[in-house]
Amino acid sequence: MTALDNINGVEFTHYDTPGSHLIRATRNEQAVGHLYWNREEPGTGTNRGNDEHGPYDVGEIETVHVNTADQHKGIATHMYDHAKAVGAQWGEPPHHSASRSKQGDAWAHSLGDPVPKLKEA
Repeated sequence: MTALDNINGVEFTHYDTPGSHLIRATRNEQAVGHLYWNREEPGTGTNRGNDEHGPYDVGEIETVHVNTADQHKGIATHMYDHAKAVGAQWGEPPHHSASRSKQGDAWAHSLGDPVPKLKEA
């Protein structure tokens, strides 16, 4: 286990799910947060883009969530860092979506990686 796998009692685990990669953050086996990013081309049958945001590109972050009590503790950032390490191994590194909440937009910009222009809602 590396330092990235456990921070402040939170463990980060990768799951290869149909159409997506998942990083799940847990503390004492209880979910604290998750990050999904797409692993398949749109129209392949398992692409999770069947919501208002449409189909996701390969590597596009679909959703990031951290329980309210655990926000602003670096959990989302560590999930993203873990996702980048996993994505590099799979050839499907995560990248930010243009469809983000205001909170997600602020978080994405704080990471220092390229961030696409926010889509108008």
